[in-house]
Amino acid sequence: TCLDLGYQQFDLYPLFFNRGNHVTRDIPAQIAQTQEQHKGCVIRQLDYFGKFEQLGNSVVEHIQEQVDT
Repeated sequence: TCLDLGYQQFDLYPLFFNRGNHVTRDIPAQIAQTQEQHKGCVIRQLDYFGKFEQLGNSVVEHIQEQVDT
């Protein structure tokens, strides 16, 4: 496992479009459970993908690239 290799700190990036139950409840609960089981392990939950301010612009750009061809 990662802990066996000496890694003790992790950043978790939720790849979700919105702030639903997984982002607000399920993932934090899994992080807490993992940290309880592995006392030396630090897990930090980063902001979810959908919170990226440029996401809307990126989606529009991606669509535009496809319809312009």
